[in-house]
Amino acid sequence: MVPDYKYDTPMANYGGVTFWDEAAIFRGRMNRFDFKLLDKKEMLIPYNNYRLSQMSGDEVSGPKHTKPEAVRWESHRVWVVEAALKSDARHAYSKRVFYVDEDSWFFAELDGYGKDGKLWRVGIDYPFNFYDEAGGVYPTSLGFYDLDKARATTTSSLRSRHPMVR
Repeated sequence: MVPDYKYDTPMANYGGVTFWDEAAIFRGRMNRFDFKLLDKKEMLIPYNNYRLSQMSGDEVSGPKHTKPEAVRWESHRVWVVEAALKSDARHAYSKRVFYVDEDSWFFAELDGYGKDGKLWRVGIDYPFNFYDEAGGVYPTSLGFYDLDKARATTTSSLRSRHPMVR
């Protein structure tokens, strides 16, 4: 029997570091979690990452994470949204915390918690503004970090050398 490609099905082409419903930080049905707006705050998030979009995979990827010199960070207002697993639902995460950029409304970051309640995985979007195309801020690269296994994957819609799994 072939597994369903949804929810927490690991994506093999990303080394199993990313689940099917984590494309663009979150994609898919919302029926397994209860969502709650927690806060609005200012925090550093990746933004205007033009340099990263032009770099090769080797220039971007460090041994355990994206190289700091590849990423531009800016202070932005974000909405903090918690998604707690419903008692009758199954998922590898017990809880997710999303940080939604107030200016563009994309998911800037994700904290994913395991069944033990500990932070397990972190997802980060690396967007930039398309001034000359569709207009607006769009995520173009995505990084996921498995803190338990010390593994990471970085994907890009602009660079053909990705995904890079470390």
